[in-house]
Amino acid sequence: MDLIIFNYCLQKALNSSNMKWHLLSIALLSVIITEAQVTSKKPLPKTVVSKLDLSPAAKIIFRDIKTTLSNEEKNYFSKGAYVRTDDKNSLTPDDKGEDMGVFNVEIYPTDLNKDGIEEIFMRTSGTYFGQWLQDLQLYIKNQHGKYVLQDAIASPRLYLRATSFGGYPDLIGGQPEGPGFNHSVAKIDTYRWNGNAYQVYKKNQVKLSTDKSVEEVISPAYGKTIAAVVTGNDKDYTIASFVFNF
Repeated sequence: MDLIIFNYCLQKALNSSNMKWHLLSIALLSVIITEAQVTSKKPLPKTVVSKLDLSPAAKIIFRDIKTTLSNEEKNYFSKGAYVRTDDKNSLTPDDKGEDMGVFNVEIYPTDLNKDGIEEIFMRTSGTYFGQWLQDLQLYIKNQHGKYVLQDAIASPRLYLRATSFGGYPDLIGGQPEGPGFNHSVAKIDTYRWNGNAYQVYKKNQVKLSTDKSVEEVISPAYGKTIAAVVTGNDKDYTIASFVFNF
């Protein structure tokens, strides 16, 4: 509106010798300039950054774990785990929160190829599954920024070999440890990185003294190394693995 009035007064001033139009035009121009200066000094509105909240299960699973995973990624690795309705500090595989016995989700962040991007070892275990340890799963982030399960790997325990390819160490499977397992089966598969994924490299291999378990090569800063005591069949068994204390 000020500009419309200013233009009107300016036209009058140009076509008239009356000084009042000249003075009025100057006064309006001063007002317009002042308003423009005030407007330019106003702070820009702050951009609101939406942060994805952690799921209740993720809060428990990642409570004591040092990792660079985003909240969205933590929720991804917590899928299938739910907080028990009768114990807010315990997990269950039941989506209604009912007690289904001992249930653990183990997360081992590491950096296998030293590129600054975490790889994630993950395992679920408990009496609900009918055995102590499920296969240890390995997830590696692809070029699109998504974690991909290395589904060629199938072993309840994994060890890193001294050999490597493409910056990633070779892996060898291992037998579960604890009562009731047959340790006479010594021949196991090895896995090698092919540039895109881990694949079976050699079958029926023997574990070497230089092979180090996944738990051994992970920095102690990532979490606590506590042996888990699982109760079942009226006996207490200690699993010889590193388990985060949930």
